[in-house]
Amino acid sequence: MLTEGLSARVGSRYRTVLIGGGLEPDEASLDDFARSRGVEFEVIDTMRRSIDPIQDGLALQKLTSRLRALKPDIVHTHTAKAGALGRIAARLAAVPLVVHTFHGHVFDGYFSPLRTRGFVEAERRLAGLSDAIVAISERQRNDLVDRYKIAPSRKVKLIPLGLDLDRFLTIQPGQEGIRGELSIGTSDPLIVSVGRLVPIKRFDLLIDAFDLFREKRPNAHLAIAGDGEERARLEDRAAKSKNVHLLGMRRDLPRIYGPADLFVLSSDNEGTPVAAIEALASGLPVVATDVGGIRDFLTPDLGILASRGSHHGLAEAMSRALLLPKPGREGRIRVASRFSADRLIGDITALYDGLLETGPLGRRWYSGPMSW
Repeated sequence: MLTEGLSARVGSRYRTVLIGGGLEPDEASLDDFARSRGVEFEVIDTMRRSIDPIQDGLALQKLTSRLRALKPDIVHTHTAKAGALGRIAARLAAVPLVVHTFHGHVFDGYFSPLRTRGFVEAERRLAGLSDAIVAISERQRNDLVDRYKIAPSRKVKLIPLGLDLDRFLTIQPGQEGIRGELSIGTSDPLIVSVGRLVPIKRFDLLIDAFDLFREKRPNAHLAIAGDGEERARLEDRAAKSKNVHLLGMRRDLPRIYGPADLFVLSSDNEGTPVAAIEALASGLPVVATDVGGIRDFLTPDLGILASRGSHHGLAEAMSRALLLPKPGREGRIRVASRFSADRLIGDITALYDGLLETGPLGRRWYSGPMSW
């Protein structure tokens, strides 16, 4: 979306190229989607999420070679692994400007203290290769600047996510959606959650909380959409409960949000939770653990924050949230405006323009700068 939007917004001034890595088993290809949007998309298959010194070395070599051929004015990296390889490759290829966006970080709740210290030190060194770092929430910016001292304040820019939420804003209450698919009655409370089935998302905690919640609302149902390494374990856990539905990977999210009564986020850590934003734009109240950037936009009229790691607290918040009125049109529009694609593209364009004006390129202006 950002790659497409930059080219469309500023015409011929920016040519953008998107470079991605090889697919993991639980990931879908972006190739067809990118090409349908007119995005130049390239894949370096040896660049994967997992750490593999041999494959990572090959990926770095290929990426550096490709950047030398493209000669971009700006390299903009995203996520930890691509961010590391991309920033090193950019400097090896003598790219003038390097930007990195943290969509989350792995400094809390992912690894052992020793391994975490290693990641923190690595990110500090990578920040030294960056001309600007983008944080997507105020809490994340504070983490990067004050808590973990990844980079100085002057280098870290706050730019919230931008999303295409149109298909969620048009959802009307009362849609059958997955209620019909799962034979759930219209009067039965339906709680939904969406995300990768990985340990940090704590879907085990959500199921525990739901079991407590059902003691008061025995006709309630919980539907979880997503796939990942935890699927088999969660299927075993769900089999011990009642009315818990694991839907697998779904792209028809309006069919999930539309008929639901409540969305729950149970994560131990987040950047800015996209699924919670989608749920609010769909008109659902949200219960969320107080992690990442959720408190930046989950106001009391839209949902309830719960303590991280407590299934009792999560269950109590779920009971309270079902008494809240669903977010009205004003609340849905407010969330959508905060996270609009147009706002993101404008913010990133302003960042790029500023770097081109004052960064290593000095005041030299280009008729057609390229960003990756």
